[in-house]
Amino acid sequence: MKQLSINHISAASIRANRKTYVSLAVGIVLAVVLATVMTLCAFGLIEALEQQVVQTVGHTDCILLDEPDITDESLRQSGLFDKIGHQFVAASVMDSNVYLGYTDSEGQDILRRVCTEGRMPERAGEIAIERSALEKLRLDLDVGDTVTWTLLPVDGAEEEHSFTIVGILKEQSSALDVSSFFWSQDSVLAWPSALISPEESFATGRVVVHRAMTYAGLTDFTKAQARYPEAQLFPVSRSEARVYPVNPSGIDRAAIWQTTAMLWILGLALLLAVCIGISSAMESVLANKTEEIGMLRAVGATRRLIKRIFGRDAWLLSLVALPIGLVLGVFAAWL
Repeated sequence: MKQLSINHISAASIRANRKTYVSLAVGIVLAVVLATVMTLCAFGLIEALEQQVVQTVGHTDCILLDEPDITDESLRQSGLFDKIGHQFVAASVMDSNVYLGYTDSEGQDILRRVCTEGRMPERAGEIAIERSALEKLRLDLDVGDTVTWTLLPVDGAEEEHSFTIVGILKEQSSALDVSSFFWSQDSVLAWPSALISPEESFATGRVVVHRAMTYAGLTDFTKAQARYPEAQLFPVSRSEARVYPVNPSGIDRAAIWQTTAMLWILGLALLLAVCIGISSAMESVLANKTEEIGMLRAVGATRRLIKRIFGRDAWLLSLVALPIGLVLGVFAAWL
């Protein structure tokens, strides 16, 4: 005679009470789907917030403005910075604070400057500009329009240049502008709100180099400022997506801890709700099995064995319902 195991008894119990257990399995699946969707959506919200920051200030941790005496080599040798990109400033529109410049490949990788309309300039005579810059200049222009400006190259003489607008830039200059809390007579601290091609040439003046950098390892602004105390080095808040007048590390850490705590509380609450729901459903099932439990006791089954038999029911149901619920939850969150 084939020896019965607890799994055999549990499987037979499930088959004998198919409708009850199907209802219970559906409840478990729905609870798991809800928990999975809510958890993934919470993580998705965090990712969306991070992407909003990236779209505004890119991956920039701090900026170093117009410091020709500090070389890239010395910055790398300090071990404080992982990546160093360059934002060049060439000129400004006469009688305005609208500056023109361009980035190199490393700067583009960090700053992530993109167009909401059109494309980036590729040759001399083309320009991509922020909508706010056009408003400052009181111009109602769009992609494809041509404009002629009197430009003032940095430390140079006035020149007239014509440009075709090929793109509308996503706003960034206001987020990286330090003019509200710092001013320098000898340096250019403005962030360009219009991008031109590196091929654009000016008869006079100089090109200002701003550097956008990401920290290496456990570096923060305090360490960077201690290494370069006199430099025009400004931190970028990753939680508020803007240049900050003081070290924003505390604010950023508080934002991270707040978000992490929210996720933990949400996850634990959902897990508790799922466990309570499954336990309540199992108790309801067991309450209808008084006769079956009595028969098992009559043939010599101990309390411990009975608990194992019906506990195994829950395990078998979970093994079937949990993967289905996870797959459906991931799919629903993806949708």
